[in-house]
Amino acid sequence: MVVSNVPGPRGPVYFGEKRLRQIMFWEPHPGRVGLAMSILTYDGTIRMGARADEGITDDPHRLVALFEEVLSVLLEG
Repeated sequence: MVVSNVPGPRGPVYFGEKRLRQIMFWEPHPGRVGLAMSILTYDGTIRMGARADEGITDDPHRLVALFEEVLSVLLEG
């Protein structure tokens, strides 16, 4: 498993005159890594993504939901 946490810009970023509303990244995919989570903060928001080999889970969205649950508890307390 690989987990990458990247602190992004604290305020909005512009591309020309257009404000970027969302930013996302994906960690590199080395051959034998079956599960990867990416976490990115940007302009006061947290973005999460998951990539999983079907041999590990057929529902990576569920993994993200569980991480979001844990984060919300941690951020409240």
